[in-house]
Formats: sequence, structure tokens, C-alpha cells
Amino acid sequence: MAEKLKIKVLVPEGIKYEDELKQVILPGMEGEFSVVKNHIPLITPLEVGTIKFAKSSGKNREMTISGGICRVEPYYIELIVRSAEFKEEINLQRAKEAKERAEQRLKSNDESINKDRAEYALRRAVNRINAAK
Repeated sequence: MAEKLKIKVLVPEGIKYEDELKQVILPGMEGEFSVVKNHIPLITPLEVGTIKFAKSSGKNREMTISGGICRVEPYYIELIVRSAEFKEEINLQRAKEAKERAEQRLKSNDESINKDRAEYALRRAVNRINAAK
């Protein structure tokens, strides 16, 4: 029987992260939720936000994601996400520029601009900026 919760984070390019954890906190559509070993099986969407990985050693890490889906089994969790970055991978200047562009699009009266897409881009940029701090 497995001792720890195994996790795999998949992005379009392949496996982004794979490890054994004590706990993971995920950004669900209704707010954050925690998964530990022996969790009830679950499939749920994920929101733009930050994943918090807690290892038994006490060494914790965080990763920003731009939404996706999560499959939980008692000893295994698989995340399929659009994009994922650890704090040290975030280009803060690029994130600030993306935020600025999204805010300009949302302020625009141009009807050809997809406001939902601009709001999503703004949420992603703000999430990355907050994580990089």
C-alpha cells in the first residue's frame, strides 16, 4: 500500500512536476481545497490560482496554474493544466506587461475585443505577479 500521495502535473508539453507529497492545496472553482492520501475519488475543474505542495520533509513549494482539471484517487492525483510555473520561473516584467495589456483591453470600447478572454488574461497575470513577489 502506498505511503504517500503521488502527484503528477501535466501541461501540453508533457510532465511538469511529479513527486510524493503529504498534502496538496488546489485552486478549485469554489475556492481552495486540500487533498491528502486516502482522499475520496474526485474529478473537478481547477481555477486560475496557486497549487501548494507540502512534502513530509517540511519543504513546501508553490506553482501557479492557469486552470485545468484534477483527478484524485486515494493515493494518486493527476492535474492537467493549461500552463504551470514555479515562482522562480515567472518573468515578473512579462507578467506586469500582460496585466497592463489585459487592463487596456477591458477599458476599451472596441466591440471586437473578447472581454471574457481579457478577464482571463488579467486573472492569469495577477496570479503570476502575486506568486512572484
